[in-house]
Parts: sequence; C-alpha cells; structure tokens
Amino acid sequence: VVFHDTTEQKQAQQRAEERQAELLHVSRLSTLGEMASGLAHELNQPLSAIMSYASASVRSVQRGDFDPLKLATNLNSIVAQSSRAGDIIRRVRDFAQRRQPRLETVDVNKCVQDVLSLLHTTIRHAGVETALDLAKGLPTVHGDAIQLEQVLVNLMRNAVEAMQGTDSNHRQLTVRTATPSSDVVAVTVSDTGPGMDDKTKSRVFEPFFTTKDNGLGIGLSISRSIIESHRGHLWVAPSEQGGCAFTFTLPASQSPGAEEAQHDNQREATSRDVWTRT
Repeated sequence: VVFHDTTEQKQAQQRAEERQAELLHVSRLSTLGEMASGLAHELNQPLSAIMSYASASVRSVQRGDFDPLKLATNLNSIVAQSSRAGDIIRRVRDFAQRRQPRLETVDVNKCVQDVLSLLHTTIRHAGVETALDLAKGLPTVHGDAIQLEQVLVNLMRNAVEAMQGTDSNHRQLTVRTATPSSDVVAVTVSDTGPGMDDKTKSRVFEPFFTTKDNGLGIGLSISRSIIESHRGHLWVAPSEQGGCAFTFTLPASQSPGAEEAQHDNQREATSRDVWTRT
C-alpha cells in the first residue's frame, strides 16, 4: 500500500485561490474608483428629483390649496425615484463586495443590461451610442454573476475608452449575445475605434500590458482568467465596423425543465432497478 500526503498541495491550491479572489476584488474596487464621478452624478439625479417632488408637495400643503390627486402623483414619483436610487446603490454594493465565488444559474442577457445600467453615465458622457442585439430565448449559464459582470464592465469600458479619439458622430458600442450552438452562449462587445495592430493583439491579454497612460494592464488578463475558470474562451478580432470585437463563449447550462426531466428519468431507472432486484 502506498500513501501520498497531499496536504501541502491542497493548502497551496487554497492559497492560490484566495490570492486570485483578492486580485479580482482589488480590480473591481479599482474600476469603481475610476467610475466614482459618473456614479455620483447618476445617483444625484434621482436624489434631486426626490427633493423637487417633496419640496413641491410641502409647499402646496403649507399653502392649504393642495390637490390630492397631484399630491398622490408627487408621492408616487418620490417612490419611483427612491427605487431608482436604491437600484444604483445595490448594483454598486453587489459589484464591490468581497465574497467567495457563488455558482448559480445566470441569465447573461440580464448581466448585460445590469452592466449597461451601471455604466450608463460613463457611456453617455463619452458621447457613445449603444446598440443591443440580445438573442431571445438565450440559454442560461452556470457561474458567478458578479464575476461575469466584471468581465463585461472591463470590455465595455475598454471599448468606450478606445473610441475617445474617433469622430464623436461615429462612436458606437455594440453588445450582442447569441447561441452558436445549442450548448454554447456567446457574448460580443465591439466598438468603432481605431482597432489594434497585430503586435498589440498578440499581447493584449498579457498581465500588466497596457496601451493606456494610466492603465494597470490587468483588466483583460483577469477577464480571460474568469472566463476560463467558467470553462469558456475569450478572444479579440477586428469588428465589422472597423474597431475591435471581444468575444467570449460559455457552456450553456441545462434548462430547469430539462434538468427536472433528467432527475425524473434517473429516479424512474432507479425504481425499475430496485423493482427488478426485489
């Protein structure tokens, strides 16, 4: 009998996973720091609206000539704007928190829409138009939603920054989801920027390689590691509009109905086996 003590190996693997989680968290915090100004502006909009509706309601009550219907409309508007502010805070909190990877069923189209909401102010201030082409009936994937959103944030922000030197009338961010096959989900983020040469393209996923003056060069490297940890692939190619198109693919997860049918078949087979042996 031969025994192998794998304690040190498992401990080293655990330390590596912890360092990877810390790096992902630091990257998200760095991204939020760069987005702080836009997020503050976005949060200020619903807060200003709440103040306006509340002030108008208070003044009408103090004058004693308020219209109950108009007052109810103002209060409903306050509720709606409060909900909007709460959504902004929730998205930022979820994106910033440090936690262990949480594997769950993820709707990729929803991830795209949540990230666009998070980057709404950044995209608008950069003068970039957004085009969405989200496939209907897209299969879900099995993974960590926050990590996948981190990849989308990196790709979309890079696309927006790449178009800053182009004509303001020719800045378009396109996000497309598709199913190349029944068991694969694909997401493509493309821009209308100047593109990149072959040398840059060959090194773009290297850690600490960057073409930005103030860039850290870890965003795309981390994005690729996240996608590969989800058993997917991430690559870059020229886009049809002249810029770059970053595409990643992920294995599709089984639909709840198919999964339940599989469990039913397994239970039925087990029951037949037990009945036969009995």
